[in-house]
Amino acid sequence: MSLLVRPALSADIPSIANIDIAASSAHPLTASLISASFSGTVSAFISLYQHLFSLPHYHFLIAEIDGQPVGFTAWKEGGVHEPDNFLPEMPEGADTKLIGYFMETVKAHKAGLGIEELAELQILSICPEYQRKGVGSALLKLALEESDKNWEKMYVRSSAEGRGLYEKFEWKVTGTLSIELKEFGLEGDITWDMIREVGKENK
Repeated sequence: MSLLVRPALSADIPSIANIDIAASSAHPLTASLISASFSGTVSAFISLYQHLFSLPHYHFLIAEIDGQPVGFTAWKEGGVHEPDNFLPEMPEGADTKLIGYFMETVKAHKAGLGIEELAELQILSICPEYQRKGVGSALLKLALEESDKNWEKMYVRSSAEGRGLYEKFEWKVTGTLSIELKEFGLEGDITWDMIREVGKENK
């Protein structure tokens, strides 16, 4: 098994979209989109990542095993950037009320954390069949090598599944966000605010 981590190219966007959908299919938002239209979900994710690729303060890495894309990560540089309210076109029939409520709740929560100047790990996504096989660690290692050159702190909002890996790379829990979804007939969503400070050896 040959693992390669490299900067992602715009040609990788369809693979990135499909990896993210596969890895997050149980998440309330992704599940809502898929239930409306799988092809529409793919189109929405591709549109989102095309937009993020166009922003100069976003950086993407992709992991391949024997030439097959199996995971990716994206991080945002620290500092104050222009507000980004981009929202891709949603599949017909998607629960836009759920999506809007969820996204606004996350946005309001993060606005109160005082993390605007911090770098932020936006996403780390691995194909389900390749999870817990070192792919995430390889992506994080290279991403942090790049980020640590310029930013002393990096924020991530972690799921329960990802928390252990982030702690391995010295992120510390600073808070939690619990989103109540009973009115949508769904279980609540809990994530952890985590911040990593660059070690002295990296400064």
